[in-house]
Amino acid sequence: MVIQCDEQYPTCGPCAKRQLPCDFGSTRSQSSLSDYLGTSPRHSISPRLGTNSPISASPEISQIDSDTTTRLVELKLFHHFSTQTYRTIAFKAADHVILQKYVPEIALSHPFLMNVIFAMAALHLEWLDPNRSKSWLRIGLNYQNRTLAKFTGVLQEINKQNCEAVALCSMFISVTSLAVPAVTSDEISVDPFSEISSRRSLSEGIHNILRAYESDLTTGPLKGCSVLESISWLKGYIKKHPMENQEALLESCTLFEDFISPLSRIRIVTGSLFWIVSIDIKIIQQLNINIMSRLIFLHYGVIIHVLRDRWFVDGAGKRIIASLIENIETSDSEEFKNMILWARSVVGL
Repeated sequence: MVIQCDEQYPTCGPCAKRQLPCDFGSTRSQSSLSDYLGTSPRHSISPRLGTNSPISASPEISQIDSDTTTRLVELKLFHHFSTQTYRTIAFKAADHVILQKYVPEIALSHPFLMNVIFAMAALHLEWLDPNRSKSWLRIGLNYQNRTLAKFTGVLQEINKQNCEAVALCSMFISVTSLAVPAVTSDEISVDPFSEISSRRSLSEGIHNILRAYESDLTTGPLKGCSVLESISWLKGYIKKHPMENQEALLESCTLFEDFISPLSRIRIVTGSLFWIVSIDIKIIQQLNINIMSRLIFLHYGVIIHVLRDRWFVDGAGKRIIASLIENIETSDSEEFKNMILWARSVVGL
């Protein structure tokens, strides 16, 4: 009699029922998930999944071969993105169809986009894990690194065939760059200046593509116009007081007004991204030493804080502002002090 194997590991159901040895189980290798991710034994990864998940964090998973483990993890991540994560990054009903159906279809032809989808889903799973076990965080960082390795090369060869994938990937990279510090604990140090600089470098060369891809999104008046009033005052102050890089500082303020003023909450993420890409790089490079640069980026922190209800922005605005005000709170200018107090009150510092 021929026994139909159901290929369940470690022993298939029909063989177990008949108390027969199962050839399928004996051929499996002993590679672990940590081997697949290249982690050391003391940092072995076993994803924390729900008890009803088909991929449970059981001892058996360490006995599945590397290729199968990769497929299982990626299937879990792809499923999680298309059923849950996509909802958290959508801002209106029309986005749901694009993110759930259109984006995965494009990703099938562009590995860099698929990798950033995996990274985003893993970071979301880490955020959902009440124990913050770091298992999904490490997986997310692994896929984020894969994304960046491929994406930097793709940026040099943008064309009609990949421009949509590039635009989507750039937006998702901005999400993951915010999400990593949002899901890490205090034991992992995160430098806001590094966050800003890396976001700028990752977005280089894709500004026009993003603008074209986002052109169909509806816009509306931005609530909280005090941000614009404050940046307008700061621009006036810079005009009246000669200083190093005065023109670049003024241009940064003007671009901030141009990109933020017509936006609704739907486009704050892409608007702030456009602004970082467009300003003079010297403004970012001098964040550690230039008070005016820091004051400008206080407003950026407030804008990011507007999205604080999104898991991937959790604490980002507060973190940026807390770091920026370290060396300017002692300023003799009452206007600067009031601006700092305003920013602190907005983010709850």
